[in-house]
Amino acid sequence: MYSGPYRLAVMWSAKAGCTFAIKWFFAQVGLLEEALGYARWPHQYRVEVYSRQPGYRESLVDLPELGPRALKFVRDPHDRTVSSYLSVCGQINRLTHPPYQRLIADISGYLGRSLGDGDSLTFREFVDYLEHTYLDRCDVHLRRQVSAAERRGCLPELTVVQIELSATLLPQLETTFQLKSTDLATLRSSRHHSQRVKVDTIVADRTFLQTRGVPMPEAAAFYDPDLRARVADLYREDLDRYGYVEGR
Repeated sequence: MYSGPYRLAVMWSAKAGCTFAIKWFFAQVGLLEEALGYARWPHQYRVEVYSRQPGYRESLVDLPELGPRALKFVRDPHDRTVSSYLSVCGQINRLTHPPYQRLIADISGYLGRSLGDGDSLTFREFVDYLEHTYLDRCDVHLRRQVSAAERRGCLPELTVVQIELSATLLPQLETTFQLKSTDLATLRSSRHHSQRVKVDTIVADRTFLQTRGVPMPEAAAFYDPDLRARVADLYREDLDRYGYVEGR
């Protein structure tokens, strides 16, 4: 998302605080009320209205000129992988979103069984699938967060916002860049968030189906040492580039 008049850009990856990032951007450029009035899901306004402005796509070539006013929202890869897994589980019996239909069909093909009608997959099986997937060209919910533009060095002054630290970092950036002071707690509120609860056992070999509106185990509960190491290997580039400490 880019605004020339406000000299501000926001980048993100799916399952890395994307809805929060978009709502924060719209709040900064004075369009949040309009976006939420257009549809409850702000991505709809982003895709159908904002990004279809005349000359919008052509204007993106100006992003490097923003320097640190181009922000990238990122998330710890271990937490993000669990979130991606639970999203897949929640879609297995719903299949209302075409990209998920394709993804679930691909996972079914890999596992050699059809998902649906009460059959789901475990987190361990999900990681097995990820290890056999090209993570730079696959479904956006699974891809590595590092973009091609970042690899090419096109945005050397990019400001990285770890979503876990955003409550502290964003107010500082709002002050530094003379942006609007926003109510971050309100912007974070989303019907797609699941409640997480602490459990005392590893749930990597359990299956999940209904995930929306149902308390889910914390991300840490999905990992044993083997799975944590495997996910770290898969998303090593994200861990290193965005300053996440492995094994936290």
